[in-house]
Amino acid sequence: MQKKQIGLKLIRILESTKATQYFILYTIGLLSYGIGSSLFLNNVFLETIVIKSDRVTLKFVGALCVLIGIGILLFIVYQYYKKVSLKQKMIKAIQNYILLVFVMGLIIGGIGKLIVAFTNRDYDWVKQFIWILTTLMQGELRFILIYYCLTLYKDQKFDWKSKGFFKLLLGVCLLLGLSILCRLLYPLLGTVVMFITDMIMMTGIVYFELFNQKKEN
Repeated sequence: MQKKQIGLKLIRILESTKATQYFILYTIGLLSYGIGSSLFLNNVFLETIVIKSDRVTLKFVGALCVLIGIGILLFIVYQYYKKVSLKQKMIKAIQNYILLVFVMGLIIGGIGKLIVAFTNRDYDWVKQFIWILTTLMQGELRFILIYYCLTLYKDQKFDWKSKGFFKLLLGVCLLLGLSILCRLLYPLLGTVVMFITDMIMMTGIVYFELFNQKKEN
């Protein structure tokens, strides 16, 4: 009996260690992708900070970072896919996410065209308005997708009415709103803030759901 208990404890420790390793790898993948796309491939950042002769090199480094980040994240997704039991639900969730992003893009684009056609707003104002809406909606949808996939991983039922989910969603909305405001007021600083916001959102929800709740249990 004691041997079985010791064996179970060892298995739990190994699983916890593996989950921690995957989380660290997931964070590295996000950092690599985020640094590449948000900084080294960002024209506002490059034109303000970097000497013109060095921009080509940094763009190459940025593209390399993005590719490495995507590779790591695809590996993490594959590992997740192997472990999750409700694979069809996960695939359907991703399909719905892509469909919603596409439809949302069409709707917001249509709203932008209507504003240009029937108001005196200039193109730059409409472009900024579309960017704000798109950033908010895509951020919220991305958070919901990750949260839902984590509930599948834990074999739990997704309850969109739960207080915990609502608080996290509200927190994400607040973070996105602040980062967007910062980007509008201070474009260079806002680029860094938006990158940090994405990191907090993408890693925070995973840590909270996988590690913090285990401690509470």
